[in-house]
Amino acid sequence: MRIILLIWLVYLSVSAQAQTKLSLAEVWQKALQNPQIQVKISETEQAKIDLRISERLLLPNISGQYNNTFNVGRSIDPFTNAFLTQSILGNNYGMSANYTVFDNRQIKNQIAANELYVKFLGQAQKITENEIKYQTLLAFSEVLLAEEQVKTAQALVNAANENLAYYKKLYAADRIRYSALLSLQADELRLQTDLAQAIAAKKQAKLKLNRLIGESSEKEIIPVDKGINLSIKPYAYSIDKLVEEATMNLPDFENLKLQKLIKAKESEIIMAQKWPTVLAFSNIGTTYSSAARSVENQELVKINYPNQFGQNLNMNIGLSVRFPIFNISNYQQKRQKNKVELKKLNLQTEIKKLEIRGMIEDTYTQLHALLKRERLMKERLAVLETLEKINKKGFEEGRVEFSEYLQTKRDLEQAQLQTNTLKYQYFVLEKQLDFYKNGIWQ
Repeated sequence: MRIILLIWLVYLSVSAQAQTKLSLAEVWQKALQNPQIQVKISETEQAKIDLRISERLLLPNISGQYNNTFNVGRSIDPFTNAFLTQSILGNNYGMSANYTVFDNRQIKNQIAANELYVKFLGQAQKITENEIKYQTLLAFSEVLLAEEQVKTAQALVNAANENLAYYKKLYAADRIRYSALLSLQADELRLQTDLAQAIAAKKQAKLKLNRLIGESSEKEIIPVDKGINLSIKPYAYSIDKLVEEATMNLPDFENLKLQKLIKAKESEIIMAQKWPTVLAFSNIGTTYSSAARSVENQELVKINYPNQFGQNLNMNIGLSVRFPIFNISNYQQKRQKNKVELKKLNLQTEIKKLEIRGMIEDTYTQLHALLKRERLMKERLAVLETLEKINKKGFEEGRVEFSEYLQTKRDLEQAQLQTNTLKYQYFVLEKQLDFYKNGIWQ
């Protein structure tokens, strides 16, 4: 008995671990690990490194140099005609430095452009995050809707089984025809087919959600509608107000704005290249050679290392000026090209505004059309429920044809499924309008 209980507890533990309940906010958080977003994060990190490299250009560039040479040679003594083999060891030491004194703000403008580019990539990352979150929202709502459809389909199958059992008794009592019983059995099989289709749709929706949040297909993710408002109501903001908020808050527009600023900085860099660049430089160095000699008392005396280091020390300091002479018109052409690209960005901004307005208008229109549909569907559902009860009683009393009752029953089932679908459609549409209003999914 204890072994069975232990096995049962282990089974429950494994089942609990295999199933994970997640709210929409938690699903969005897991979706941020999507590889597309990670690529954008890597690009931003790379741009930050480039920014730090450009900032270092403001500092002096100092480098050292050291050379070590070893030479072996033979010569003939002019007095004895003997071969002499001599080796010479030499060292060179040096240090050089250069610093940009004037470049008409080329480096500073490049740093500013790199800073803007880092911000641009940050906005591009937000755009990618928003796209992934939108896909996740759709998958999340599809799972919730599929679960609702499965529950409804299962309830309809259960009700059909009860009705079938009841009508079998009526047939056994010779109160209905066999064809009516067969029609009811066929209808029950249709509902079983709808249930199987709903279960398959639920599984497919869950696999899609798992794929978006980086979970394996074996893991059971159970979306919960915690904090989700599924009641259908009019949206508080007007279309014009939503367009105004979207223009200010969406990262797409901030992205285009940053691209314009980057182009402006690039134009300044191009024009600065027409001016001279002034560099300050300095060099200091010394040499040593084992063959170095000095004449003392009419004798050649080897100069030691410390003395050579000081005596051979040399230093220079100066300014270097570089300026363009030939083909200077290229700078003007580059600037003209930059102006065309800036004009293109302005047009892209206007296109994006029209695109966002169109999306807001479509979503807003769908939402308010859905409000009317929901009101009419509720009225129709109430009528069909009453009609189904009347036809069922009329059929049992022999006043209504079975085909008429069955059609009413099917219309009621279809209306129930459509009503369930509406609230999840509204949920997605409302979230979309909230996104346009706030600039983020929340």
